[in-house]
Amino acid sequence: MVYIQAIIDRKKATVPLGFYLKKEFFDQRRQLVKSSHANAETYNTEISMALTSANLIASRCRIEKRALTADIFRKSFTNHADEVDFIRFVKQELTLNAPGLAENTIKQHNTVINKLLVFRKVIPFNQVTPQLMQEFKNYLGKSLGNPTVNKILKIVKYYLSESKKRGHTFEDPFVSIKIKSFLSNRLALTELELKRLEDYYNKSDCQRSHKKLLRYFLFCCYTGLRISDIGKITWNNIHDDLLIYIPEKTKRKGETITIPITREREFLPPFKTGGQPIFETYTDQFSNRHLKKIAISAGIKKEISFHTSRHTFGTLMAESGHLSETQKMMGHSDIKTTMGYIHTSNKNLIDAKKKRFGFSNEIEASNLISK
Repeated sequence: MVYIQAIIDRKKATVPLGFYLKKEFFDQRRQLVKSSHANAETYNTEISMALTSANLIASRCRIEKRALTADIFRKSFTNHADEVDFIRFVKQELTLNAPGLAENTIKQHNTVINKLLVFRKVIPFNQVTPQLMQEFKNYLGKSLGNPTVNKILKIVKYYLSESKKRGHTFEDPFVSIKIKSFLSNRLALTELELKRLEDYYNKSDCQRSHKKLLRYFLFCCYTGLRISDIGKITWNNIHDDLLIYIPEKTKRKGETITIPITREREFLPPFKTGGQPIFETYTDQFSNRHLKKIAISAGIKKEISFHTSRHTFGTLMAESGHLSETQKMMGHSDIKTTMGYIHTSNKNLIDAKKKRFGFSNEIEASNLISK
């Protein structure tokens, strides 16, 4: 971490600037980032701003004839930096909240920071306007699709809301700029397709890597766990016939989810030490790449990913009519999110038409669902 340090009355006041460097990229003599670093220009601008802020704090105390202590400098510098730059505020908030956020969430928010930095090196709060946000939206739209653009804007809106709580004033850009909601493609497996995966899992010629992956993928199909949770749960999370855990994505809220363990018990590996992870998992990329191969081997035409397991659980549970229970087990804060799984399922439509016109066999009906 790169810091700015002031020594006042022999006491050190050290404040983090919000970015990290390897030592070989920092010029100790010039106190600047070496030009060989990819983000040298951006980081040196931040260092220059930090020094300017430090001098302004010292000048203000002299003008107002107030004593400047290390503690006052530290607090003033943080407040002044926030006032100057919205991007710096986002960095500091993310650093502060990182211990309570899921790894993927941190990655997403860092991506937003990088997009903001490429768009503008500095965004003072007094320049946050609907016009600026529209320019940022247009900039994003040149290289990203609408769902991604709106996801980024949603994160920016969150941080602007947080900054307003801290007393920062600006013209709210989202009064006139609306963030559209895009329904994700909630691809789910049918019960018949789940059976095909289980049959493939139990085959003697099932590849070892496929069997290992299917073990925890199928477990998620019957529990709704995200890929960020399946690798973190330990045997201590299982109490008799209940799986009790705090989701990685929302662990900052500390809300506990309880899921009864039923037929997915057969996919649990042999018991180990209580604190050890239950499943040994592959990377997200490996899992998604090989799930496509597994689907082909199992005779499933859908192009599935790991998140299909969660959608499968949500869809099959929602179809049963137990919406309140489904909401609790999936950790949805809003029942509307849970109800979305009803609209994404074609099963009821197919059942209605099947009753009217009929199918020659069950496989024909399944193929229609797959398509």
